[in-house]
Amino acid sequence: MKTLDRLRTEIEEVDTKLLELIAQRLELAVKVGEEKGKMGIPIRDWSVERDVIDRAHRAARRLRLPHELVRKIMQHLIRESCAFQEGLRDATYDGDLGRIFIVGGRGRMGRWFARFFHNQGHFVSIYDKAGFLPQFPSFETLQDGVRDASLILLATPLDETPGVYEELMQLRPAGIMCDIASLKSGLLETIRKARKAQLRVASIHPLFGPEARMLSDKVICLCECGDEESFSEVRALFQETSASLVELPLERHDVLASYVLGLSHILNIIFAHTLSNSGIPYKAFSEVASTTFVHQSATTVSVITENPFLYYEIQNTNAYTPELYKQLRAAMSEITETVLAKDRDRFVDIMKRGEKYFTEVENVNRSFEKDRVPDDLHD
Repeated sequence: MKTLDRLRTEIEEVDTKLLELIAQRLELAVKVGEEKGKMGIPIRDWSVERDVIDRAHRAARRLRLPHELVRKIMQHLIRESCAFQEGLRDATYDGDLGRIFIVGGRGRMGRWFARFFHNQGHFVSIYDKAGFLPQFPSFETLQDGVRDASLILLATPLDETPGVYEELMQLRPAGIMCDIASLKSGLLETIRKARKAQLRVASIHPLFGPEARMLSDKVICLCECGDEESFSEVRALFQETSASLVELPLERHDVLASYVLGLSHILNIIFAHTLSNSGIPYKAFSEVASTTFVHQSATTVSVITENPFLYYEIQNTNAYTPELYKQLRAAMSEITETVLAKDRDRFVDIMKRGEKYFTEVENVNRSFEKDRVPDDLHD
């Protein structure tokens, strides 16, 4: 027992040293973030991260440590360092502070944006038919809320957003009307109508959920609506953050969303549906699960535990879904027919074509971290 107690004491001492070193590393990360801010360079530098991982792998070989363990530890430290650095940057805003009125402010994404804009220093107020939000001033009517607002953010359910736009247009606000809808096809005519009426309008799509605590690796789509001044003002609200800002025409958004959201969601729903119909308890699968199965299950759970009504709307209301399903059926038929026909060469060719597709994308590993569970949709 004396030997065991001594060893446990030594482990405790090592643990303390490890935590002290982690604290020191995070302190240095904050200083690095401050310097990046002064120099105006992005928080996330993928080439540096790759060097950190490579250096850790070399040390792992020297110390005879499992590479997978070292990789996971370093990736987690990198993510935490970015979070600390982002805390410095995403709360900053160099432009004129505004009065931001959030319609649907009690919703999960409404709350996220309320906190985000508040941290930037803006005056934030909300309106929501579901009631007030204690942390922020709340208005009882849209008319009262839009009166002095420089930005009116529509964080409303997808099926309600066109109607809210129509209500706002009747009020003719001086501020910018900006939705965060996951799909834009149903808003095209409404937004054109607003532009024709010489009202200010913008449209964005945050490709992350309300649990996001850092914007590194997150994408915000900025959709061009033909109002360049409003577009620039809305863009400036996110310019100093570490999010990736992607500009695209409003009309092109839903084509991409049919794959980025529609395809990725439906594949995970199919995965869950197939397993739940198998008659085999999930526990039996988990006991023999491969690494791929574990990762796929984690992604699937992140999808099927979300709002099913919203996910139905994502599938049902996108005008490009029928074409996506046609391609999905064709791909499934080709693969199953290949396997059932015992055509090994054709199956290998299908996989090779897929590999070629992904590896042709420059620095594809920047967008696909092995351990990352997507967090790409709000409600």
